[in-house]
Amino acid sequence: MAAAFIEKIIGEVTTGKRVAVLSCALTLLTAAAAAQPISAEPQAETEMLVAPSSAVPQPSETPAPPAPDTQMPGPAPETTMPTPIPSDGSAIRARFGAPDFLRRERDNELWRYDANHCSVFFFLQRRGATLQLRYTETLPRGTDIAADPACVTALDQRTARMPGDVTGSSGAQP
Repeated sequence: MAAAFIEKIIGEVTTGKRVAVLSCALTLLTAAAAAQPISAEPQAETEMLVAPSSAVPQPSETPAPPAPDTQMPGPAPETTMPTPIPSDGSAIRARFGAPDFLRRERDNELWRYDANHCSVFFFLQRRGATLQLRYTETLPRGTDIAADPACVTALDQRTARMPGDVTGSSGAQP
């Protein structure tokens, strides 16, 4: 019914006044809708939630101590953190060998090493004649950090199992 009323008014009013009439009609409809309660049930629920002040329990008792047969959790298991990752490209190559994938773009390089079930990505930037490590990430990612220490440990173990020279000195240098 309200929509028909608004359409009738808009049709009768000239174009310049349509916006003003429409905004007034919408304002009146909004005010009328806000003034009328949707149903009486929400008011009843509100009244039921209000409790008399005498029914509110007073915190007079202290909490009971835990039962004596309840055991406290043990210490967290020890995790062995891998040796810190070197900060320059030559030390990374000496520790992990030649990368499985290498991408060069201007002064930046991406080195990817594949372990058993993960990959380690080293993002390096050229500073003069050396490559400096800028960022390390693993796939899958770590829970709290981008580089999962378990993946770096798996890469160390892969390198230890590799026969021969892991420095990549026989191949092309970056």
